[in-house]
Amino acid sequence: MARFATRDRFAAWNGTAPVEVSSGGRKTYRLSLRGNRRISDAIYARLVADARKAAAAPEDPGGQPGNDSGSSAAGSHPERRLFG
Repeated sequence: MARFATRDRFAAWNGTAPVEVSSGGRKTYRLSLRGNRRISDAIYARLVADARKAAAAPEDPGGQPGNDSGSSAAGSHPERRLFG
């Protein structure tokens, strides 16, 4: 999230920011046809909320939420021979 300081920078990165259309001395802005800015703003808000939650959480070893197992290969043991 450090790369996107504001929702406007996030919208410019994902291509949903308004595009400047200039003619002579007149500057106008047209909405981008690449995507929906309301959706971009919602995604940015969610990313910010998740980053704040991660920063406030105690150090976590990671993994999938709700997974209590100590091993990703449940039930396997190095001394148990499967074949031979």
